[in-house]
Amino acid sequence: QKFGFEDVVSTPLPNNEDLRLLGYIDRMDQLADGRVVVIDYKSGSSSAGIPTSEMERGRNFQMMVYLLAAQALLRDRGVEVAGGAFWHISDNKLSGKIKVENLDDDPTIAQAKDHIVRYLELARNGDFSVQANKLDDGKCYKYCDFYQLCRISVTNQYKRNH
Repeated sequence: QKFGFEDVVSTPLPNNEDLRLLGYIDRMDQLADGRVVVIDYKSGSSSAGIPTSEMERGRNFQMMVYLLAAQALLRDRGVEVAGGAFWHISDNKLSGKIKVENLDDDPTIAQAKDHIVRYLELARNGDFSVQANKLDDGKCYKYCDFYQLCRISVTNQYKRNH
């Protein structure tokens, strides 16, 4: 389902702005109760999947965007969104499963929207500084091509030697 290309599809943010949404939803399945589940196919090799905590931490907003777009597209038909997940084709597993009773009141979606508001404010102020938000034992969670330039990596290097 294509959204936001011909018609404006948007969702309200906590700061009373509208966030315009644009993209393609791979699949929407209607459940027996009439609600819809959003599925996004993942063809890459992401063995760990994409946990919902990535949305809560402000690291991955894709499923939130798809859920909100589906809600906007289906609202006029009286159809509600029940949730969504990423379907990893390589191993036939789901990740990032989110089940919602009411998308407008869901705490995970609200937390992700708060991150977006903060990111927009920082960008408008010209602040594009990197803030590590997924550290493991004081180091970035996974390998990073920029580790030699990273202030976190350099700082932790000195801490271990003293």
